[in-house]
Amino acid sequence: MNDISPPAASVASLTRRLEREKAARKQAETLLTEKSRALYDALTTSRSDQEKLELALWASQENYFEWHAEEDAFIIRSFGLRHKQLREVKQNAIALMRRVHADDLPQAQLSWSMAVNGESDDIELICRIRGVGGYQ
Repeated sequence: MNDISPPAASVASLTRRLEREKAARKQAETLLTEKSRALYDALTTSRSDQEKLELALWASQENYFEWHAEEDAFIIRSFGLRHKQLREVKQNAIALMRRVHADDLPQAQLSWSMAVNGESDDIELICRIRGVGGYQ
């Protein structure tokens, strides 16, 4: 029988390579674990902050909205006084403007127009909007 064994240098080289790969994999696993923990902590903090914001909005009876440009959709969120429940209404800008109180409409249209045309980076709008129980 012909026993062919690799040279000792080749075995040593493969052993070193294997150890480097093990160390690199261990380092990658450690980094992934750290990043996963940081992401989980950020999510937990974000949820806690959202709950605090919603509680403050409920207590103040304020509403807030988001505009999603790609859908041309406003999402208005309001909080019920009695049941602390979140209500959401989703509609486009035209439907929203139809619900704005007539006395507030010119300022709402001006603010919206300035934002859409790039003359303003954001909109802070205080107006009355008609809801189920009247204007809010």
